[in-house]
Amino acid sequence: MNRLPITFKSFLLLLLGWFLYIQQANSQITTQVYSENFNIGSGGWTIGGYAPSWKRGIPSLPNIVSNGTPCFVTGDAGASAVDPLTQCITIPGATTTGNFYNCCERSFVESPPIDLTGILSPMVSIDFNLHCEQTFDGAKLQISVNGGLNWSDVGAYSGSAYETFPSSVNCRETNWYNKSGVNYLNSTSGGCSNVSFSFGGGNSGWSGGCGQGSGGACSNPDSHGTNGWITATHCLTQAANKPDVRLRVVFGAGSQTYSDGIGFDNVKIFDMFPVTAFTAVQNSACQPQIQFNNLTDCAASYVWDFGTTGAGNSSIVANPMFSYDLPGTYLVTLSATDYCGGTRQITQQVFVNPGGAPFIDTIYTTASGICNTILDSLVIEVSPAIPGSPPYNVAYNFNGVTQPPVTTSNLTIVIPGIGSGLVDQIILSDGSACDVAFPNSFSVPFNSDGITVDAGNDTTILIGNEVVLKASATLATAFSWNGPSIFTDPLLSQITAFPQNSTPYQVTATSVNGCTASDEVIVTVKDNLPCDLYYIPNSFTPNGDGKNEKLEVFISPEMRISEFQMAVYNRWGQSIYISSNPESGWDGGDAGTGIYLIDVNFTCTSQKKSRFTGTVTLIK
Repeated sequence: MNRLPITFKSFLLLLLGWFLYIQQANSQITTQVYSENFNIGSGGWTIGGYAPSWKRGIPSLPNIVSNGTPCFVTGDAGASAVDPLTQCITIPGATTTGNFYNCCERSFVESPPIDLTGILSPMVSIDFNLHCEQTFDGAKLQISVNGGLNWSDVGAYSGSAYETFPSSVNCRETNWYNKSGVNYLNSTSGGCSNVSFSFGGGNSGWSGGCGQGSGGACSNPDSHGTNGWITATHCLTQAANKPDVRLRVVFGAGSQTYSDGIGFDNVKIFDMFPVTAFTAVQNSACQPQIQFNNLTDCAASYVWDFGTTGAGNSSIVANPMFSYDLPGTYLVTLSATDYCGGTRQITQQVFVNPGGAPFIDTIYTTASGICNTILDSLVIEVSPAIPGSPPYNVAYNFNGVTQPPVTTSNLTIVIPGIGSGLVDQIILSDGSACDVAFPNSFSVPFNSDGITVDAGNDTTILIGNEVVLKASATLATAFSWNGPSIFTDPLLSQITAFPQNSTPYQVTATSVNGCTASDEVIVTVKDNLPCDLYYIPNSFTPNGDGKNEKLEVFISPEMRISEFQMAVYNRWGQSIYISSNPESGWDGGDAGTGIYLIDVNFTCTSQKKSRFTGTVTLIK
């Protein structure tokens, strides 16, 4: 087995404390794709809903004051305006001008169409200032990806506590909603039963700033407001690659109101991708072990490829540790997926130096059992380049039983005299207590030849036909066929035979090492020939003239006889001649002129039978 050499560069890194760091990271490609600060106008944002108190302006409300520029704020932004209090419960001290949002308000401010085609990882950022009656009144952000036909909430609050600001769920979801049950985001109770307009969605949202005072007066301070302007962010994964996206900030209130409400400003949408980076530090351990330190700024999930093949060459852990089998240079890839959906990856070279453990180049047998002899020897070759610290101790199991360990300082470790069986659980330990487990097992005697032969499939022929048989083998240098009626060289891989009966043919293949393997093929011979094609004359004249001298049975060449018997009887039924040879014939012997009975029986190779009985005249 070949090993990667220890280069000067890797050796230098080893001297520097095994610290491996490649300064290579993809720059974050975070793009601002939409921005509106309302400084020079509404930016196409429109007000709608029931009893809206929204106004674009510089707010001068008691609790929501200007951030220095225009924005959208409920409560008419503090301007003098007459509010629709006809349905409202009388609020002590309230006026009809400004400084509070409207009772039973179900209002929104909606954005113009925003084209996010090609934007794969969108995130919204919005500045807001919150001061409303906690639990009952509040706001949320909704989104439509089909031109305003359908709306859904952006996110939800899943916490059980009533959250205060600032807050964050992850690096992309910050200050996003602080309560899971804001009554009037989806309810018309509490004196607002005549309101038919509904936002839909859930009742998670932003709520707080003043307590639940008597009559909605918000007389008590509440710690769940923003106490000024803050920025909230959230992913818009449903808007990725959509051509017509619309946002709307919705606000819902009950029938008792005496507070500022909410203001929002600086709405932005970004295409967010993580900055992907990592370092690699090699631990001083027996194995070449690397600790990967993830420096990615913000991601929901990770996938590592450690640059090797086979199982276990990847991980989804943020900061994994990986042990390499061999030292060398590896290309390691980290893919990071943003909470908003965008994925970025980085590939770096990581230099892996040898660990402290010895490395096993290979394990093999001495080939004494190459053709399955009785005993063999197992050889373990320790790499001269990565020898570890001798002496070595080798532990192993043979046929499931732990064997006494073998101790040596040699790089070539020989375990002799191993009988037929299975060797496994091989563990090599060195003087520094580094253990190396070899994953493979060995069957001893070890057949390193591995010759096999195939004589082909069994076949069927009709009698009288030839058959061609062909063998194939691994590592074979010679063949030998055995069987009847072989008419070609039996030492070739292919032969031609002319069997008369069903019969097996055996072939033996021999390798260059002298190892053999055998196989057999059955040739079935089908016989459909007739068994009654013969002629027997009715007289013969054994008088020495050379003509018709004996009684013969003339058998057609198409008949294949396996058994034959001819018997001749005189007039008194006495047997005077019997023969099992169809070619011998009866020459009359001492019999005189007369008529004789004959009985001839045939059995053919097809197991068919035939019989002839009759008379023959002997003339002398």
